[in-house]
Amino acid sequence: MYFKFAVEEGYLSNEYVPKFQTVRVPKDRAHKRDILTTDQWNRLTAYMRSNRYLKGTRVSLDGKELEMRKHCDHRKNKRLKKEKGYEERVARPITPLEQTKRQIFRCFMLINYSTGNRPGELLKMTWGDVTINQMDSKEQQKTHRLLKVRAATSKTGMSRTINAPVAIYLERLKKAYESLGMECEAHHFLFRNPTPARREKNTLFGDHTFTQRLENILKWSGIQEELDKQNKKVVLYSARHAYVTWRLEHGVNIHMLCRNIGSSVT
Repeated sequence: MYFKFAVEEGYLSNEYVPKFQTVRVPKDRAHKRDILTTDQWNRLTAYMRSNRYLKGTRVSLDGKELEMRKHCDHRKNKRLKKEKGYEERVARPITPLEQTKRQIFRCFMLINYSTGNRPGELLKMTWGDVTINQMDSKEQQKTHRLLKVRAATSKTGMSRTINAPVAIYLERLKKAYESLGMECEAHHFLFRNPTPARREKNTLFGDHTFTQRLENILKWSGIQEELDKQNKKVVLYSARHAYVTWRLEHGVNIHMLCRNIGSSVT
């Protein structure tokens, strides 16, 4: 605060900066993130493909379906003929807009776990950052895409390009937006908010919104209960650590992996 603001801006001179006593603190070498096991990830993706998640009813955080009162025609039931009206409780369906938002979030999760991107880097990516690698074979071009992380959106300030098998997820993502009449031009964010008031503003989803959705699907799928027993906390950033862990377990070269994710070997 003193050196980077007060002195540089001319509010203080160096002689008036207080002398602080500092202590060197050893770097924390403990692991920073918990990750899903491959079995948990497979079950989570199965849940995100299910009709219960994509086309089902609204559920509370404990996984129970939320109900609504529905007025029924009393003439349909002879026993209720004399009654003026009849109400029953039925499951509350999700709206078409919510269905699309769930499809978008599913694509985000699948792409994030397939690239090892930092969540912020992926959220700020545009359709113009997605290209086909001309050096790939014809078969690879059907499944893989190049994803460019621009220097302006990279944590390190350096750009990089990721080659990942995410073509099918990007196609599904594009169809989800087109179902709402939204175009996917080069300047549009991959994950922009489809709420009617924001569709024309190219407003991207925030970390908080997707964090809440992740918390929901972990609870609804029953996986959060397992994580609680293991004293684990899985967040959006856990996808990056899971990606690295699984790639190393499958023998991917560590130097190539570090270039792919924009990190040091250490």
